[in-house]
Amino acid sequence: MNSPASTNQIDVHKAVESLTQPQLLEVLSQFKSLCQHNPDQARSVLSNNPQLAYAILHIEVLLRLVDANIVQSMLQQPRYMPVQQPMMPAQPPPPLQYMGDMGMPPGQYPQPMDPMTNKF
Repeated sequence: MNSPASTNQIDVHKAVESLTQPQLLEVLSQFKSLCQHNPDQARSVLSNNPQLAYAILHIEVLLRLVDANIVQSMLQQPRYMPVQQPMMPAQPPPPLQYMGDMGMPPGQYPQPMDPMTNKF
């Protein structure tokens, strides 16, 4: 007995395989255009219609744009949903730390060493 998910995949495969090569190319072209001009909408469409992602992948296999063996191995790997990390507000740099007066009176800094004589 087929699960609803596998039945959907079978239906998608049948629908894709009924298209002619020019139609397959047109589907890819239209989806590519959507991805380029409105990536958020393309992402939403794929998220809400995972069978469309399978259809596009199957079209790419039929047109020999991707290797069927690689696709099969990808589909057999465990699935996970990437978790988007919340944006952290920009942190101000840490405050400068006082290093002590190094034995000098306030406002004075050590003199640089003369490179010729190696003396202060």
